[in-house]
Amino acid sequence: MAFRHRHRILRHSRKSRFDNLTVRRFSLSMFVLSCEPATCAVPEWHKEIFRNHEETIYSGEGWAPGSLNLAQAFATKLRSLLAHGDITRLLIDFSKSLDDPTRFSRFSNTLSEDQRRKLDERHHAAYFNLIKQRIAEEQRKSGVALHLSIRTDAFEGEADFFPLNC
Repeated sequence: MAFRHRHRILRHSRKSRFDNLTVRRFSLSMFVLSCEPATCAVPEWHKEIFRNHEETIYSGEGWAPGSLNLAQAFATKLRSLLAHGDITRLLIDFSKSLDDPTRFSRFSNTLSEDQRRKLDERHHAAYFNLIKQRIAEEQRKSGVALHLSIRTDAFEGEADFFPLNC
């Protein structure tokens, strides 16, 4: 076995224990990145429910400061696309599954059933479908997809992982 090192060839006389292993290299295109708590944005038509609670929107309860910047840095390094939440998690928490009733906060629970359904359709379901679509695309292209969900939250107790069940 020969290794090229700074214009020299180094020879090893004994066989490495890893010679018979097949190592699959990670392709940069196999990564699917997401950032659920990326922003504290509130659509104009929902601003009323946050009246006198503006500080909560900008706190860690409303979003994860720095998550989007970190996720963008990873996406740049890995040359991957990034999907991220487009509204505050005080309206709908993208890190919760579509059938989890806790995806709505104490603020969004004051909305009508129809308004919550629209939040689900326009934001939550659209976000999950985008992630699933990107995972399927990467699996089709490279045979494997690795989904990385980037966030800067400090977990209290157990981490709240969520499977996408693709």
